[in-house]
Amino acid sequence: MYRDAHGWSVLDLAERCTAAGVPLDHTVIADLEGDRRAEVSVQELLTLAYVLSVPPVLLFVPVGSDYHVEVTPGVLVAPDAAVRWVSGEAMMAGDPSPAIWQRAARPLHLYRQLDKAHARRWNAESELRRTNSDGSESERALARTQYSLALANVSTVLTALVEDGMTVPPVKDYTAADMAKLGLAVPPGVPTIATDEQALV
Repeated sequence: MYRDAHGWSVLDLAERCTAAGVPLDHTVIADLEGDRRAEVSVQELLTLAYVLSVPPVLLFVPVGSDYHVEVTPGVLVAPDAAVRWVSGEAMMAGDPSPAIWQRAARPLHLYRQLDKAHARRWNAESELRRTNSDGSESERALARTQYSLALANVSTVLTALVEDGMTVPPVKDYTAADMAKLGLAVPPGVPTIATDEQALV
């Protein structure tokens, strides 16, 4: 299905996978498509998803095309439950070690939180820039408050990531400067990216 969307033959897809750094013979791809081969390495799976421009999970979870997924022999779950499990959003029903699962999934949870925190920061930052340019005093005050709250949220998540010993994505230099001016924690070891932007606070 995904190969057909590109108008590629099996040989075309094999050549593109090889060009991407993972040699895949066209007979292997044909066997995968024809359910004559059940095993695929993680590297092969990720390469196929990259070349085909599809989310990797869709190559092994039939969302929208079947009623269940066999995650292990005899264990059938709905596709949406399988997707949540694979992405770390929810554990499998009946998981015998929920505490271990929750600890293992924490990095995924924190990175999602960080993504949301930065999205909130970006929206607040854009509004503050707008009001600084043509807003009223009350609008600027409200925008500054929202920006400060958004930065506080970013600081909280960054701190949690650092405390858990995780690698933290860099923040922009002016964001770090604004956080420091507001007395918000910029955890040690968090890298910054140099920009031409001016601090807003």
